[in-house]
Amino acid sequence: MHQAKNILVVDDDLAIREVLLNALSKRGYNVVVAEDGAIAIKELSLHPFDLVITDIIMPERDGVELLFTIRRHYPHIKTIAMSAGGRILAEDLLQMARNIGAFAIMHKPFSIQDLYETIARVLDKEIPAEDDFLL
Repeated sequence: MHQAKNILVVDDDLAIREVLLNALSKRGYNVVVAEDGAIAIKELSLHPFDLVITDIIMPERDGVELLFTIRRHYPHIKTIAMSAGGRILAEDLLQMARNIGAFAIMHKPFSIQDLYETIARVLDKEIPAEDDFLL
């Protein structure tokens, strides 16, 4: 029997946090939620995580800052970035996230099935070498 993976979900939208918490918990993942990057960074210091799923546009610390922090201080944690965009197109935000270390990107809205498949793919990936990212 394999050990359940620990996932941190970071999004400023309560409804999205609740949907992802419920969907991922049903799949047997241990899930913690945070409403912004600042709270997420506190959670990272308190709990071991295998994966962080983060929105990009958030108050306090945004997803880009969070991805930089994870890459610098928690390089063993895999990440998925998600965004619906805003003033900046979602595609540009997600490409930036990939450039700084996100293992996968997802455009909102997405299906729960797409999320499950993306998580499975990311958790199976090897962590790339340091020089594979633009820091």
